[in-house]
This record gives sequence, C-alpha cells and structure tokens, in this order.
Amino acid sequence: MIGHSGQGREIVAYRIGDGAIKVVLVGDIHGEYEANTYELSKQLLAHFQAHPEEVPQGISLWILPTMNPDGLANATRWNANKVDLNRNADTDLDGCAGNDWSPDTVGLEGAYPGAGGAHPFSEPEARAVRDFLDDARIAVFYHSAAGAIYSDTCQRHLPSARLAQVLSEGTGYPVPAEGWTGYRITGEFGDYLSGQGVAAATVELTDHEDPEFERNLAGARSLLDGVGEILDAEALDAGAEPVWLETAEGGNTGVWRYAQGSFVHPIALEVIDRTAYLLDAGRILALDLAEALPPRVLLAPAQNVEQVRVLEPLDLAADGGSLLVLDRAGDVYRYEPRRDSWSVERYDRPPGDLYDHYFVAVSAGPQANYLLETTHEQVWRFAEGQRGSAWAKLAQNRDIDLSASESGTYVLARALNTPVGSLVRYPSSGRAQPVSGLAPGVTIMEPRQVLAREKAVYILDRAGRRLLVLEPDTGAARQLAQFIDRRAVDAIWADPSGATFMLAGQDSLYFYGEPDRRATIEGGPTLEGPQPHDLARLEGLADLNMPIEGASLTSRDFQMPGAPRHYRLGVHEGMDFYGHTVGVTINRSTPVRAVAAGTVIRALVDYRPLTAAQADAWQAMSRQLGYTPPDVLDGYRGRQIWIDHGDGLVSRYAHLSSIAPGIVEGTQVTKGQVIARVGNSGTPGSVNTETYDVHLHLELWIDQHFVGQFLRPIEAREWLERILR
Repeated sequence: MIGHSGQGREIVAYRIGDGAIKVVLVGDIHGEYEANTYELSKQLLAHFQAHPEEVPQGISLWILPTMNPDGLANATRWNANKVDLNRNADTDLDGCAGNDWSPDTVGLEGAYPGAGGAHPFSEPEARAVRDFLDDARIAVFYHSAAGAIYSDTCQRHLPSARLAQVLSEGTGYPVPAEGWTGYRITGEFGDYLSGQGVAAATVELTDHEDPEFERNLAGARSLLDGVGEILDAEALDAGAEPVWLETAEGGNTGVWRYAQGSFVHPIALEVIDRTAYLLDAGRILALDLAEALPPRVLLAPAQNVEQVRVLEPLDLAADGGSLLVLDRAGDVYRYEPRRDSWSVERYDRPPGDLYDHYFVAVSAGPQANYLLETTHEQVWRFAEGQRGSAWAKLAQNRDIDLSASESGTYVLARALNTPVGSLVRYPSSGRAQPVSGLAPGVTIMEPRQVLAREKAVYILDRAGRRLLVLEPDTGAARQLAQFIDRRAVDAIWADPSGATFMLAGQDSLYFYGEPDRRATIEGGPTLEGPQPHDLARLEGLADLNMPIEGASLTSRDFQMPGAPRHYRLGVHEGMDFYGHTVGVTINRSTPVRAVAAGTVIRALVDYRPLTAAQADAWQAMSRQLGYTPPDVLDGYRGRQIWIDHGDGLVSRYAHLSSIAPGIVEGTQVTKGQVIARVGNSGTPGSVNTETYDVHLHLELWIDQHFVGQFLRPIEAREWLERILR
C-alpha cells in the first residue's frame, strides 16, 4: 500500500523482481472513464506474477492497477474532490511554460474550472504516487482512447522519447511526431516526471472497452528488454559514458554513513590533505578521511573571526593548503589547518543603504581568487588582504556558482524563468571575455554546483540527482553519473587527477572509485529537531497565496531571504515586494493578504513611527556589535503582523502603513483575507517621508527558522516559487 484516496480507499502497488532499477506501470488515473486500463493492469499483474522469470535481473517491475480508486468506485473521471489527477502534478519547473500547472483545465468537452486542484499535488492520490515514483527510473501510464503513445509534451526528454519508441515497437501503437494536439494539457504526470529526469510515457488504448492485453503485454516485454537503451539514451546521444553509481556490495561507490543529524543538506565540500570540509546549517565541519571519526565543528554562525562576527557561511574553496570561507555578508575568512587558526581574508561590510552587492560563491584560482556577485552580474577578483574589484560582466541570469582552474574560470547560471542552466568559461589570463565553443551537448537542468579541474569540469544538476563530467576546453559531455535509485546528493568534490570524486548527501559521504570505503560512524555534534534546510520538511509547505494579488516573486536575489543587509550588518530573513520587481503596482494603498488561514499572534496596532534619533542609535549599535541584535531587527520591521498557520509555520508581514480593523492578537483569518496595507514603517527612509521605499517585507518561518536559511540562493528561490503561488 502506498497511500489512500480522498475517501480512504487503499492505493496499492505490486512488485515483481528485486532489482535496483525500478520500472512502474500505472493504470486507471481517470477512474471509471478509463476502466479498461484498470483491467489491463490487473491482467499484466497476473501475468508477471505467474511468470516472474520474464522480469530481467536487476529490475523491479511495479504495477499499480489504479491511481484513482474513488473515481473507479464512483463512476467518474475525477477523484472525490472533482480533481483530474492527471492535471494535478507540478510541471512548473520542467523548462516548458506551455504545460505549467493550472487550477483550471480543458478537455474534449471544454473547460473544467478547478479540475487542476487547489495547487500542485493538492490531492492525496497525487502525492502518494509522486512519493512512490521518487526512486523510479521508468514510468508508463495507461490511458484510453487515442490509440497512440506520447512522451512529454514540450521538454523532449530523450529517455522518455526512447521509452515511447520502445513501447511502440512492442505494441504497434504509433508515436505521433507532433505529439498530443487534442487540447492543452497542464499538470500532467508524465510531463512532471520527465522534468525530474524520469523516463515517462503515456500509452493510449484504442477505445474505452478493450484492455488490449496481448499487444500491451508485448509492449511491457519490449520495455523490459530495452531498459538499458532507455536509461542510457541521454548519455549516448551526447557521446558520453553513462555511469551508474552503486553502493551495494560489488558496486563502484563506497559510503560512510554518519549519525542522524550530522549534516542535513550540505551545500559545499572541499578536501585538503586527508580532511574533508563540509558546509551545512552555516557550520564548517571537518571530517577525517583517514579514519572514520565523527565530524568536528570548526566554525558556526555567531562566532567571531578576528573580532568579526560570523553571520552565515555560504561557500567554501581550497586555496592550496588553506580553506576560504565566504560569509553571506561578503567577507571571506581563511582557515589554516596546520596552525588551526582563522583570519579575515577579505572584509566587505561597508555601512550604507545603497550598497547592494551580494556575493554567492567563492573560488581559488591559480592566479587569483574569485567571487560571483549576483546583484550586478559580475565576477570579482581579489588577492589576500584586498577587497578586490569587478573583473567580468555576466549576462542576465540566475547566478549559481563559479570555479577556477588552469583551464579557466567557469560560471554556472540558470535562466531567469526556467530551470535550464548554462555554463560560461573565461580565460585563466588576459581579458575577461567569454571563451566560445563550450557546448556540453546535454541540457543542464536545475543546476547546483560547478567544479573545475585541469582534466575535467563537473556540474551537479537536476537538483543533485545527476553529475555531468565535461571536457574542460569544449564542454563536451564525457560522463553522466547518477545513482540507480535517483538518490540526490548536495555537494561534490573531485580529485585533481580526475580518477575519483566524492559526493555529500544527508548524513553520508560517497566515494566513487573507492567501493571498499565503508563505515558507519556514531556520535558527534548532531543537529536536533526539524531543520529549515531539510528538503523533506520544505516539501510539506504548499498552497500559500502570494500576499499581494497578482504579484510574482521578486526578480532580484538581493530582495530574497539570506541576502546581506550591509547598512545594519545583518542578513535578510524574508522577501521584498516592490512594484518594479514583482510585476504589479505597489503603493500605500495596496492590500496585504494572509498567505493562508491561521491565528494572528502579533499585531502592532499601536506602532509609533521611527525617529531619526532612534535610527541613528540602531545603526551605531549594529556597527559597535558587528551585527543586528534581535530587538533592533524587530524595530526595523516597523508596523507588523504575525500569523500562526499551525505545524510550525508562521508568516510575518512588515513595514505596513496600516492594519485592517479587527486584526488583533487572537483573530482568526482566512486565506487571502486583507489584513493590512503596504507601507515603509521601520525603514530608514520612513524617518523623512511615508512614500520613500514603500514595499512589503514578508517572512515565512518554520520551526523557528526563516524559509531559505542554510540554502543556496537558487534553492531558496526555487522552493519559494513552489510554495507561494
């Protein structure tokens, strides 16, 4: 049993075979309307249960007869909530705008308002199948009755296309070159899975009556025989070697497993001599690679380096025999392992309202050190003890990471409105102009990290589920490495020789090329309780409204959680909604709406405006301490409202000009209810006028941490794009 329907019926999947490669056949997503796909799935199940030898070694065949038991029982196409389960998946991050999820859908009979659900994966059936397919490599959905086979509607995912062709060869159903043209499909499960890197296809039976068992049995056999060519399609098309990472005995990858909570979602990994340095939850951890010992904490937020308070480390780089640590403030610290000493390499906290540089990555090159600056789209160079200056101007993108080597300086970015990534190389010497001819041959999706070595360039993409190994000069794909079970990792490191690489995931280090490295390590400084960078925790946040009607998430990274706030020597804990960055007009009359239903736990209805003397005192205090103390930070929020939504989630609305009548502590509010008006209260600009710097500042907090804390900037953006709609 993998879950329950809205009316409590069991959703059951059956397994034949015990191999690591998970292949899933899904029947009856549209209830009674496509009941023959339910009959087909039961017949296929009976056949393979009677003939398990037909499932090749190394494969697990799973058959899910119905995804929609309520629709089957109630003689409808939809589930009990009148939602089309094949329009309820999150297709917004697959790189194709044409199939993005929508609450309203269309079909042969016309429009179906609300049939897409309240939000992606709003339905229990859709969530159960999504979670069940998380480790699947191949998924086939049976429908009726177009008499054809379709892969994803617009991404053109090569393994999905090859799967459709293999199924066609077995069944005789055609694969229309133009794809589906009947009507616009949004939120479709096959599109969602293809966007996640899973080979997915839809088999449409000829009519609504005949299960067409024999021809679909032939299709299933063709699929099982063609698993290898399906999974390797993308690598082979790029001329690369497919590498399947296996941690089981006899595999190619060793693993050290640490105590639960040792590190949750590490975002940087470096190795110096025989010590790995890992960045997780703002902490720099040292892990002995010569002996399987618990991690040691070297540095954490709120500690000091030469009287400079550490805000939150964001990236690491190895500079010869020492470690460089980039703070969100823009400072860089240097750690000398042999002397076990810390120093300030670069200081970048000039107080001032207009300073808006946001450095998101650091790298140590053979001739200089480099910083990636996202506000002004620049690469900076700096030497020891110097602040440095801008060296290269970048194209407008979402800047993610950079890495320097003898081959050049590589910048990894993502397009503004899709998850498609790009890689640009700058020469290691001379003018900072992009070098042409870099062509990976593989579409980079949801990129996370780039690592340049003399003999190879590594890109971690698909949100940590894939590692691309590229030629340094041409960018041609050399290898595509993935775990068989689609396991995601969070950070990479490669040996300079290119012989091995290391991957860091939750509480685990993986050693490719060293399969004998195996250890279970107990003890050490573990994190207690829920963590804001636990992606499983973030997955549970959904169905939140934008606080301003019609607005989108801010286009500027500097207005997102985790960005530095230099004027007060602190970190931004929320997101800003300005008229010029969120797509709608915003002024003092703009209504602020509750992102979800909940209870007001704070409402400053008796707020007193900020005075010039108070503003000067706050800035002086921040300069003296080197950070923003909590009471000063709260003062900067101005007139504000806090709403408790349950399950550890709290929303905070700041800089308000007014609070709606009746909104006081204890008030129950509904989702979308107007609770206030936008203003500028608490901001330094509010001292002189009510009209300067007018915007809404929204913070989302889970379990006493702000959403976005301890994440890469691109990750915070992608999660908030999914959470707020």
